[in-house]
Amino acid sequence: MPLLLTRSPQVILAREYLKEVEISRDQVKYLVEEARRGGVQGHRAELFALRAACAAAALEGRDRVNKDDLRQAVNLVILPRSILLDSPPPDDEAPPPPPPPPPP
Repeated sequence: MPLLLTRSPQVILAREYLKEVEISRDQVKYLVEEARRGGVQGHRAELFALRAACAAAALEGRDRVNKDDLRQAVNLVILPRSILLDSPPPDDEAPPPPPPPPPP
């Protein structure tokens, strides 16, 4: 199956488009900030996210990265490496309440 995927006309064209895809400095800063916010260690996640965003744009036949490409890169690359979550845990995972104070 992987052999068929690499011969897909969309993938072949995307490989050519990839050479021309541009990403702005602000978009790179966004990826770096998302990785920092998630507590991702090192810089490999940002580098891979940048490549993933460019690849997503190329697969769509575009020469510029857009917000959907950035979102997809964050979901595929940064979130799996994230160690921090901005949202609180669900109620069923919340820590138990503290024990009552000892009687006087």
